[in-house]
Parts: sequence; structure tokens; C-alpha cells
Amino acid sequence: MLIRNRLFIIAMICWSAINCYTRLYLGMHYPFDILCGLLFGCLMGFIAYVVYLKLYLRISPQFHYVSSHYSSTGYALNDIDTVIAVMVLTVIYAMVRALFI
Repeated sequence: MLIRNRLFIIAMICWSAINCYTRLYLGMHYPFDILCGLLFGCLMGFIAYVVYLKLYLRISPQFHYVSSHYSSTGYALNDIDTVIAVMVLTVIYAMVRALFI
């Protein structure tokens, strides 16, 4: 809700789904544990977003980013690309380690 970049949102959902699957596959959690964790995470994320918005609107004026270098909420697209690259490299590293151990 804060970044509003479609590629980033898809990457974060995939990252969450992979983590949920690994917890189930390894037998660390039951499906209900995963569901409760997802719901709790969504609720806490929404609450943090609402608190952030209230503080942001109180402290700083309304900015409108019109450059193609920023997302609609003011985050640099390079920063979003960096986060996605780190996530992809982490998955590749985990797959390589899993194959050779």
C-alpha cells in the first residue's frame, strides 16, 4: 500500500508464498498456523500504514511526484529494483545451497 509498484507487490506476495510453503513442507507449522500468521501480518501492516499516513500528513505537506524516477508515493524506482534483486539473489542462493548439500 505504501510503494504501489506492481512488480514489487508481486515479488513480495511470491516471497511470502514461498516462505509459507517452506514452513508447511518442512513440517514446522500447521496450515492454520500459516493462515493466522498471514492474517496477523496483514492486520499489523495495515495498522502500521494507517499510523504512518496520519503522522506523515501531520508532519509534512502533500508532495506530488511526477518524475518517472519515482513511484506514486515518492520511492525511487532504483530502490525498489534493488530490493527485488536482493530477493531474487537470495532465492537463487538458497536453491544452489539446497542442490549441493
